[in-house]
Amino acid sequence: MLKKRPFFKFFSFSPLLILILSFTIQQKENSYPKTLHFIGDSSIRMGGESNLQIGWSNFLQEFFDSTRLKVSNQAMAGRSTRASIKERRWNKELSTLQPGDYVIMQSGHNDSSPIDDTLKAEGVVQSAGQEVENIYIPITKQQEPVYSYSQYLRQMIFAAKTKEVTPLVCSLIPRNNWKNGKVIRADKGYGLWAKQIAQDTFTTFIDLNTKMANQYDGLGEDYVRVHYFDETDHTPTILEGAELNANIVAKAIDNLAEIGLKEYIMKYKLLENLSKV
Repeated sequence: MLKKRPFFKFFSFSPLLILILSFTIQQKENSYPKTLHFIGDSSIRMGGESNLQIGWSNFLQEFFDSTRLKVSNQAMAGRSTRASIKERRWNKELSTLQPGDYVIMQSGHNDSSPIDDTLKAEGVVQSAGQEVENIYIPITKQQEPVYSYSQYLRQMIFAAKTKEVTPLVCSLIPRNNWKNGKVIRADKGYGLWAKQIAQDTFTTFIDLNTKMANQYDGLGEDYVRVHYFDETDHTPTILEGAELNANIVAKAIDNLAEIGLKEYIMKYKLLENLSKV
């Protein structure tokens, strides 16, 4: 007499079932939205203490399809690469990174602060090299090594890549400083170093400093001072400046061929705002 196969055994060893289940799991994983992370200072952070300090990430998220790309922002006013790591702000963001995510890094404004012995101490060794300066912190009664800008930024880039996340480095936005009718560019310091570090680590780079400075020059000093910055602070942008920066970054991302972040941009949003860049 022919014995019937147990129902559960048939399905336990069915290659077709395994294939279907694998496909279903893969489809479910692909349906989860990716996340775009940010790390940096007041010029990029989400929200702000007032309308006088608005980061461009507030408007950049409007260009992306929120059903496919979420936003997580650990940028904070007054932070440098060193401070972001020392305060574990970067570690917090790093712990949430998932394979396939993206992280935009912008720094340099506060890295140029003095290297002092306070706990806040944000200054770094101003170099694209490997220098280290040891300082004594009276409050903690400990020696602390302070590394170069290059070493801190590279640490974040490598950490992101280790987690199979795509980093994108932006040069710092121009400050509201002018000379002979032209905004002063950061093409010989942090702006240049960010570019060099990105090239050395095979990381995508957006020269936001140059792109933004070109816009400033075209609009003129008088207009920019009134519409893009508060007169009491020459670094963080106000609403209109942040909006312009976001448009510049969105357009730059849309022109990138080497990473897939552009796939999440809603083209109609980009077309609506092209007149602002």
